[in-house]
Amino acid sequence: MKKHLTSSTQHQAITKAEKFWYGWLKGAAIIVTLFGVILSVYTVISGSSITVLNEHIANTFKLSDEFMIDIQDLQAWMIAIIGSVTAGWGITLLYMIIVPLKRKEKWAWNAIMISMLVWFSIDTFISSYYGARFNVVINIAFALQFVAPLLFLRTTMLNENKDV
Repeated sequence: MKKHLTSSTQHQAITKAEKFWYGWLKGAAIIVTLFGVILSVYTVISGSSITVLNEHIANTFKLSDEFMIDIQDLQAWMIAIIGSVTAGWGITLLYMIIVPLKRKEKWAWNAIMISMLVWFSIDTFISSYYGARFNVVINIAFALQFVAPLLFLRTTMLNENKDV
């Protein structure tokens, strides 16, 4: 049985496959949000960023233990800020997925995909340039959570709406 959604401009059915991918995207946005919250809260509570992250940063940039101790507060502050931005981004993605994207509004798909591609391209280029392979791997994992479902949904939107 198909579930129907109504928006002010359209009345379209959601298939089982689409429901799966919307659920996947919703879950991915929740994971991004929780990742950001955990990153911020853990960093503030512990007074330092996550140990494995510190190790990767120190190894990538060949930083001494003494230097890492000297910049501990700065690094914790920067990681906590990155976590809060990530949490905000996740909440924005979640809202975009559960309201306009689910209504199959073209602008929502474009906004999510373009912002994802801009973030991924710039962040991954900079990380690669500086040799931060660990961040490249994290970027790929995060991006794959969104790009594959968005491409599937784009195909279904194209089949239904020739103006997409």
